[in-house]
Amino acid sequence: MTPTMPLKPKLIKTESDYKEALARLEQIFLAPPDTEEGDEAELLTLLIEHYETKHHTLPPPSPVAVIRFKMEQMGLSRMDLVPHIGSVHKVNEVLEGSRHLTLSMIQKLAPVLQIPPELLLPREEAQAIMKSVNPSPASFSNKKDPQAA
Repeated sequence: MTPTMPLKPKLIKTESDYKEALARLEQIFLAPPDTEEGDEAELLTLLIEHYETKHHTLPPPSPVAVIRFKMEQMGLSRMDLVPHIGSVHKVNEVLEGSRHLTLSMIQKLAPVLQIPPELLLPREEAQAIMKSVNPSPASFSNKKDPQAA
């Protein structure tokens, strides 16, 4: 591979910019630190991470995916969940996605599976809770400043 000219540092705003930055980073990834190429690689990494955070975020996993992952990780069977969910039938329905977890089930499962309870909420409910905890800046724009009067 022939060396190429360093990219002019710029924000990554398009998918084309992103692909170009990835290609350049691949060329200089192993550059020694505190060299021109090492500094360029560090800067590109930051710019790429910023772009990916904004444009390539993954949706949170479903509660069923979280449960299945933790079951596998902890070596648990469906029968191990019966005391926390209620019956083999309910466990099967939860793991097949045809039954949502109740708050009682979540309260019992979260500590056993060693995960935050909010990961077991249906996605829509979790998003609603997060919005109420962290409202968007736009939601403050219509409120009047009491000191401005």
